[in-house]
Amino acid sequence: MLKYKNLNNISDELAKEIPKLELGQEVVFQMLNGHPNNDNDRNERERQPFLYGKTQLQTKFRIRDPKSGNSVDVGVPMAVENDTVTSYRPFLAGQDDGVFNGKFSLFGGNQIHEELYEIFWLSPEREGSPCPDLRVKPVFKIVNHKEEATKAINKVDILRKALEDLKTMEDVHYANFGASQNWSETDIEFLKAKVSEFARSHPDKFLAIREDKATSIKANVKKAIDKQILTYDAITGDVLTGDSVVMKVAKDHKADYLGAIARWIGESKNGKQVYDGILKQLEN
Repeated sequence: MLKYKNLNNISDELAKEIPKLELGQEVVFQMLNGHPNNDNDRNERERQPFLYGKTQLQTKFRIRDPKSGNSVDVGVPMAVENDTVTSYRPFLAGQDDGVFNGKFSLFGGNQIHEELYEIFWLSPEREGSPCPDLRVKPVFKIVNHKEEATKAINKVDILRKALEDLKTMEDVHYANFGASQNWSETDIEFLKAKVSEFARSHPDKFLAIREDKATSIKANVKKAIDKQILTYDAITGDVLTGDSVVMKVAKDHKADYLGAIARWIGESKNGKQVYDGILKQLEN
């Protein structure tokens, strides 16, 4: 990193921590400010799940050097007069892309790229920067290809496990899964299609639900409410058997009231007794 009278005077200790780029080495950066693609065309959503706007990244800013404790101005110079930087090189992520996919690369051996890389490595706008600033939200990160490859392999393994588990499910399992998620559908063929799509789209969540001991309890609670064995008042949060209030769902748990009731059954003193009564009535 070149130092000037008014720029880049970081400590030698911090400078040594910046990884050096080899000749021709590519470093890929991933933007973090994308938003979901809500295109009506499913193929478009799958092709580009997130949309990214072209973003001006800071190439001149002040950091607190974690090694020296000093506040230092760092940046990529564009014009220098008498060892003083008078202007800074701008950088617009996605500038040369027709449709920006959220990634850009810098290469070792290109002087401007190397200067940008050093500044971006220090930048508080980078996730993982050694110089974070609580006032600055990270908007990009350096892609760790080994880590990304491991994640991709894990995703494939999770999907494979979910699809294998799906093959073992019988009608009653589909019905219980749907009921535990508070789905209103009862047609078994429709449920099979919906659960299958859920498993493919959210395999990790699917497996977590299948392995959760509370899933069967939530399913039975849903059935009990549908059959009016239990009554749930969405306004007050009261859960009743007949005219008796057995529990109240807290206001901040109403979005998942089945989960709240299941937790109460598992944790409260008379929860098992109430649940046994629910099961007995469901059997009848």
